[in-house]
Amino acid sequence: MTDGNGGEIRVTDTGSRWEITVDGAVVGYADHHLVGTTVVMPHTVVDSRMRGRGLAEILVLDQFSRNLHRGSAEAFASDEKARAVAR
Repeated sequence: MTDGNGGEIRVTDTGSRWEITVDGAVVGYADHHLVGTTVVMPHTVVDSRMRGRGLAEILVLDQFSRNLHRGSAEAFASDEKARAVAR
């Protein structure tokens, strides 16, 4: 997806961290781990130069539903919300 500034936004899951990149540079992340069946996300970090663009919200919207509803159509339920924030 692209943001309102034309930058390409990508979210990737590295196993214990969701990273958000803009134009190929990692600009934020959310560490996560499982406790039983609960996804624990202790914090999110966004580069201070990128604050105010909704990147942390995009990161959480993009990955949370994918992991909560993995393997079902609901996994993509928040995609449109994430795209709306990116605009």
